[in-house]
Order: sequence, then C-alpha cells, then structure tokens
Amino acid sequence: MSDGGPWAGGQPRRRRSVVRLIGRILLYAMAVIGGLTTAAALAIVAFAIGAADRPADRPDKIVLSIDLDEGLPERRPQSPLARTTRVATLRDVVDALGRAKDDPDVAAVVARLSNARFGMARAQEIRDAVQDFAQSGKPTAVFSESIGAVGNGTVEYYVATAFDEIWLQPSGTVGLTGIALEIPFLKGTLDKLEIETRLEQRYEYKSAGESVDRSNLSAPARRSLQDLVDTWMEQVAAGMADGRAMSPQEAPAHWSTVAPTWRTRRWKPGWSTARDTGTSSWMT
Repeated sequence: MSDGGPWAGGQPRRRRSVVRLIGRILLYAMAVIGGLTTAAALAIVAFAIGAADRPADRPDKIVLSIDLDEGLPERRPQSPLARTTRVATLRDVVDALGRAKDDPDVAAVVARLSNARFGMARAQEIRDAVQDFAQSGKPTAVFSESIGAVGNGTVEYYVATAFDEIWLQPSGTVGLTGIALEIPFLKGTLDKLEIETRLEQRYEYKSAGESVDRSNLSAPARRSLQDLVDTWMEQVAAGMADGRAMSPQEAPAHWSTVAPTWRTRRWKPGWSTARDTGTSSWMT
C-alpha cells in the first residue's frame, strides 16, 4: 500500500495554521480594543479633573458661599475619580477666607451649617478664619435648618457665633447640651470570649489601655478628661459670649435656660432673639 507520498498530512497542518492565524488576529483585535478603551477612559478622567480644577468666570461682586456640612476633610481624596466631586478641604476653606478678606470683589460670606459633626480642633480653626475675615468689615451670615436637632449642636453653634447673623428656618431647633466624651470599654466582651489582656501602663495618666483592660475609667483618667472638657467648655462659652456681646460669666446661665429650644420660643434678651420673617428666622 502507498503511504500517501510527501503531501500526506498536509491538510491538517494547513487547518492548524489557519486556526493560529485567526487566533492571532482576534488577539491583536482585542488588544487594540482594550488599548482604545483604556485611552478613552483616561481621557475622560483627565477632562473631568481639568473641568473640576478650571476656574469659572466670576462677576465683579460675589458672595463667598461655604457648605460646612460637607465635613471639611483634612486632605483631598487621592483617587482621581474622587477628585471630580470637588469636596472642599479645611485648608481650602481657611485659605479662601484669607484671600476673600483682601479681595475687593468679595462682598460677603454666607455659610451653611446644620450637622457638620467636626471636632473642636476643626471648629476652632474655622471660627478663627471667619473672625479674621470679619475684620475686613464685610458682613457674614450662616444659615441652618437646625442646630443639634438630632444630637448635640454645641460645637456647631460655637462656630456659628463667629458670624454676624445666624439664620434658622422656622421649623428648626437649637440643641445646646454641652460637650461629652464617650469611651468604649471592651473588658466585658473580652471576658466572655475568655481573652486575657496584658498591658503595661507608664504612670497613671497614660490611660489609653483602660478601654481594653477596665470596665470604667480610673480616677486619674477621669480627672484628665474632665479637665479637657472643662477647658473646651470655657472656650466655647467665651466664644459664644464674645459673638453675642455678653460676658463669659453670663453665657452659661443663659445657655442653660434657652436650649434646647424651638424657633417659635422667644429667647432671652442679650443671648439671641428668634424673629419670624415669613420664610425664615434670624438670630442676632
């Protein structure tokens, strides 16, 4: 029998070559499509970032508007997509107020503040920046739907008193309930899980580990935190009194009698007075 000669098996080889060629074509096509898709995505991100950073044309006179309810993070998000949201940082707001103070085109500052939930350090910096801007003689005002409606609004109101006027919507409330520190204790949970902790403490005021190996505060830790809260409260009372033309000694007494309260209740003279304007109310 003949073995088929030198061309035997050529057909399967040609088929395999065609399959490999088609595979290469598909691979190159997918690579090109992927590259174009990646380039298009990068172009869109670059355009969005450029549009977000591009300064807009402004009129001759402007009112600087600040939304303090955004929380004002310490640093800008690092993600390129997150940058397109244009969230103002604390540094952005402080710098903007500093530039607006000497900018003749800026006529006033208006802020929104209801439930910012920032700490004392951030509140102090914002308040100082607003007071520094007010030295230019330009008016400042803050609007709030409610200050402390569902929680403690003491720090928010402390910031608000740096403004010349505080506007509150008619259905708004003001809740000034002081400053509180909360510390979770895990000892009970660890005991149930049969986990034993071993911590070393350097002197009595180094109390960071107490939330793990104790179920309550030690006397030195409580005294330290109480001193901190008392110092904050003295600063808050002094700031509120300065912003509302009364002595720091008068502020706590008025504070305890006027808040929590609703806008419809008349506040004591010298502290602030809620007045109905038909659409909103303002406190001096």
